[in-house]
Amino acid sequence: MKPNERKDFFKANKEKLTSQQMAEVLGIGLQTIRNYEKEFGTCLSIIAEAEPETLVKSARKAQKLIESSREDKKKLAYLEAENEKLEEALSVAIELGSHENSLVIKAPRKGRKTQSTMVVVASDWHVGKTVDENVVPGNTFNLHIAERRSELFFQRIVKMLEFEQREVVVNELVLALLGDFIEGALHIDSMETAGTQPVQATIIAHDLLLAGIEYILEHTHVTITLPCLVGNHSRTTERVRNSTEVGYSYEYMMYHFLADHFKGNPRVKFIIPQSIHLYLDVYGQTLRLMHGHHGLRGGGGVGGLSIPLLRAIGKWDRTKRSDLTILGHFHSVLDVNVGLVNGSLCGYDSYSMSMGFPFEKPTQVYFMMNSKYGRNGYRKIHLEE
Repeated sequence: MKPNERKDFFKANKEKLTSQQMAEVLGIGLQTIRNYEKEFGTCLSIIAEAEPETLVKSARKAQKLIESSREDKKKLAYLEAENEKLEEALSVAIELGSHENSLVIKAPRKGRKTQSTMVVVASDWHVGKTVDENVVPGNTFNLHIAERRSELFFQRIVKMLEFEQREVVVNELVLALLGDFIEGALHIDSMETAGTQPVQATIIAHDLLLAGIEYILEHTHVTITLPCLVGNHSRTTERVRNSTEVGYSYEYMMYHFLADHFKGNPRVKFIIPQSIHLYLDVYGQTLRLMHGHHGLRGGGGVGGLSIPLLRAIGKWDRTKRSDLTILGHFHSVLDVNVGLVNGSLCGYDSYSMSMGFPFEKPTQVYFMMNSKYGRNGYRKIHLEE
């Protein structure tokens, strides 16, 4: 017990204990008790032998008093510290209240807007496919819905273009057609549930794209460049061909019919390669376009499609480097900085479920390529009401 604590105990209990009892309880000599009596007053004067139980009770009371005193001191120290904090905060608040802000954000000077190109990716529409919500929870798809989503797609392209033109000059639009616009007859279950045959599906997809291009031309002033790549679902062969793939593709034929329709229109330019890759220069940045069914597998691992895609881009860059690789095929939007994967118009289906992809609503993507800053991320074009 510290001296101050002994003194506090003495003052609190001097009228209850004799000097001898006080000395025994505090564990100090009588001389020290006498010194306390001179300073704080005398102890109980009755000379009587205290019972052991009385001493024990007194000791317990003394211990409780000591502990209570210690807690009070801790609380006092805490309150003093908190008070200092509050005083400091009050001082800062008073200073801020009397402070006059001299910083003013000025309106930007009206200068020349930078130039940008809007790049829209269209792929994996799968016209002719039927998706039953009883089989694939959360999505329904058929020919009627395909037509409505296509209509929304082109309407929202124009809407997004008008939005982007508030900040930058946009005179050019790249509409990348990256394949799988029809479901085709690739799988037995697709043929069993198809809403129409591949030829009819190709005619419908042709008409949807043609109407959409004309809508953009009518409601904007931009020129349209259309890189056209075939997908795997439009083939007429059982297995994928490499060097002769386009010769057995409904889409390759469809693209040429579309190009013939707009022939002579100075605002429309079709690029229809026979290669599986197409390279396009936009403001000095090289875009690599493809459907995505050649040389790339994955999507079911821990990293999903990201790691296989980055590995494939590294291999393709050995042949010809690109700044951005754009593809479809996987029905799931993904951005890995040097690669951008498009969604699908048909939406989540049995293929997506079998690949373990997360549920995704029908979506296509677009991004802006700025002449000064390059690609500005990407935005989704949602295709539901």
